[in-house]
Amino acid sequence: MTLGEKLQVLRTQKKLSQKAVAAAAGMHANTYGGYERGAKKPSDAILEKLAEALGCSLEELHDDAQTAANEAAPVEAVTAVPEEAAPEAEEAAVKPAKKEKKEKKAAGALKKAVRKAAVKKSTADVAHIFEVDGDQIRTDDITDRIYEAYKAEGHRIGNIKTLEIYYNLSERRAYYVINGKAENQSVEF
Repeated sequence: MTLGEKLQVLRTQKKLSQKAVAAAAGMHANTYGGYERGAKKPSDAILEKLAEALGCSLEELHDDAQTAANEAAPVEAVTAVPEEAAPEAEEAAVKPAKKEKKEKKAAGALKKAVRKAAVKKSTADVAHIFEVDGDQIRTDDITDRIYEAYKAEGHRIGNIKTLEIYYNLSERRAYYVINGKAENQSVEF
């Protein structure tokens, strides 16, 4: 059984995710995934961390095939190949991580759309009407008067970002503040 197979078996027996084991061993989940797939070979120091994270001995993690090969074959000089010399192997290790990232992003977008649809405000027409001295006053009529007054001052209605209206019923006046600028402007109602 290879090291990657052992890592996977031990992890699944303990019902742990790759992310959980990686965090316990102090590494990124993609790095740990590379060890499980056999795309990366951990150092002895990393193997110790993995054994601790999985709650097993270091001997349990040793690659049986590698151990048997080391015992049967004489020691040979090996030349290390830089990582950039094997881009295909690196690409193969990165593709599953990219796919997983895309799936998580799509799931996040779906959740966001569902929340947005649930929170969406009603599109019902709402009319605020109050009565003063027997007269019914509609707030949308007052808003229209404010827009007319603002336009008469030479402003463009499209420039209005915020509109605050303060009603003084005893004066029968609506004081307004446009875009946070209070200039004591009002309209009668």
